[in-house]
Amino acid sequence: MIEQILMGASAVITLSTAYVAWHYANKAQYLRELLAKARDQRDAVAEDLEKEVKDNITKMYEIDRMAEVIGSHQAKAHKCDKCNQFASKRAAKTAELREYVASKAAL
Repeated sequence: MIEQILMGASAVITLSTAYVAWHYANKAQYLRELLAKARDQRDAVAEDLEKEVKDNITKMYEIDRMAEVIGSHQAKAHKCDKCNQFASKRAAKTAELREYVASKAAL
């Protein structure tokens, strides 16, 4: 009788151990898959970030280039008759608009 109880207890312990081992093996497999997905996402984010950085650097170089072009044009703007012509037309229109607004405000 005691032998049967001990054999039964041994079988329960063996089955419990097998179930725990199976459970932890499944959990380990799930964690491995989760880690692989996380690595893939990390790599994708790193690639996107690298692309954004390259784009921003390209844009910054373009901004610097345009600033140099505009700066060189502004440096010689006092010599440029066309720019001065447009500036004087703009000033005249602005003066006309100010007079118009002042006349409407006076009414």
